Amino acid sequence: VRRTAVTALGSMELGQEKLKSLLEDKDMWVRVHAVRSLGNSLRQDMLEALAPMLRDDDIPVVLAAVESMALIGGKDAFASLSAIANHKDEAVRKAASEVLEGI
Repeated sequence: VRRTAVTALGSMELGQEKLKSLLEDKDMWVRVHAVRSLGNSLRQDMLEALAPMLRDDDIPVVLAAVESMALIGGKDAFASLSAIANHKDEAVRKAASEVLEGI
């Protein structure tokens, strides 16, 4: 139920601040959905909130952040993704590399 609510918040302009607060939720999947919803906004100003998610302990959250930054794009996204090019997880390295090649 919480994950569905997070997705619904993403479609509402007023929900952006609530989504940012959910980036610190203890439930990994709530964080994943919050990250995706912020990415779907395509707003450059969301990159600042998404950048710390590239250092999350849970790989699905990190991968969602990579995908979201790819959607938003721009030099700030490029800089953040470049910083994780040597991430400890192979899937993250691969995803970041693919996005960096496309930006």
